[in-house]
Amino acid sequence: RSSDLNLWLGAALFQPSLVRRPLRELESAFNFGPGAGCHRTVEQLVEKVLADWPGRWVDCHDPQAVYEARLLALNTSKAWRALGWRPVWGFAESVKQTVEWYRENHLNPGRDMALMTRAQIGKYCRDARQRKIRWAVAKKK
Repeated sequence: RSSDLNLWLGAALFQPSLVRRPLRELESAFNFGPGAGCHRTVEQLVEKVLADWPGRWVDCHDPQAVYEARLLALNTSKAWRALGWRPVWGFAESVKQTVEWYRENHLNPGRDMALMTRAQIGKYCRDARQRKIRWAVAKKK
């Protein structure tokens, strides 16, 4: 699950005048992810997950394994340029909400997670409105 459920793209597809872009430009692939200030190492991610869902991490990496890049990041420049997009949640809140969903799913096997998913989308939308993010506050024409 991405740190940002991008409702803004949906709003722009529904009403392209919000971003003043041709519809054909919007009907293409986009990457959405955290802003540059949210990049973290895998270790930092694990530490944050464990802060939200206590447990234990055992480092089992193979020192002989092929080198992995220290930072893997999505190129989100198209979303920023074409949509004026920006993330709603930062690193900590994104991880917290993701962990909350997985913990609930784990503790209640077989539960229909649609209700919780809708509640989290609602929180995301409220937070977007509070931060005055365009898709959340734009008026329909």
